[in-house]
Amino acid sequence: MTGADEDIKRDIMDALLWDSRVEASGIIVEAIGGKIRLSGFVPYLTTRLIAEEIANSVPGVLSVINELDVRSPEPAAADKEIQTYIKKVLSRHSSIDATRFDVMAKEGIVSIKGTVPSYWDKIKAEEFISSVTGVREIINELAVVPTTDYADELIAKRIIDNLEHNIYTSAETVTVKVDKGHVTLSGSLPSPGQKISAYNIVRYVKGVKSIQNLITVDNVPPDNQI
Repeated sequence: MTGADEDIKRDIMDALLWDSRVEASGIIVEAIGGKIRLSGFVPYLTTRLIAEEIANSVPGVLSVINELDVRSPEPAAADKEIQTYIKKVLSRHSSIDATRFDVMAKEGIVSIKGTVPSYWDKIKAEEFISSVTGVREIINELAVVPTTDYADELIAKRIIDNLEHNIYTSAETVTVKVDKGHVTLSGSLPSPGQKISAYNIVRYVKGVKSIQNLITVDNVPPDNQI
């Protein structure tokens, strides 16, 4: 370890110790060439995420590998208890409609599916869940459907389901907006062929009246996109 790495490691540990949101006694920091590895344990998933955020903010850090294990200070909650408490936590926030969510927990790994009207809601839902005791990891499969019309929501959900189950496309980086049957696709996909596949999938969904395909293709200049 170089002198610069020693300085970075010390700065990270100082930042962790001075941040009241983090219990740093179980955290181990390693630094090699500006690349950081966090290991050890923290009490909550939120603490794990905050520790990574703090490490990334220190000058000289090039990347952070987060291997922190989440060990609850309380007796491990059973999966059903975790699911129940997550729903209670989400129901306390009026900005989140938890009735649209399906929550499953297995050995502390939580998957959440359903729809939200904006990407902000998707991120906030994950933040709220990460504070729940016993949650070790979150698989966030919430789909962003910016519509309040029930028929439009059904169309958007069907499109997203079809994108997810097609081997040539992905719903993770695509946003689907439906307004009275008129569909707008945005986001990004890795290739022109996947962009075309996404368009073709939408064509065959019942209720679609028109399609505007604004999906961008990764690493392709805008002037050369289809």
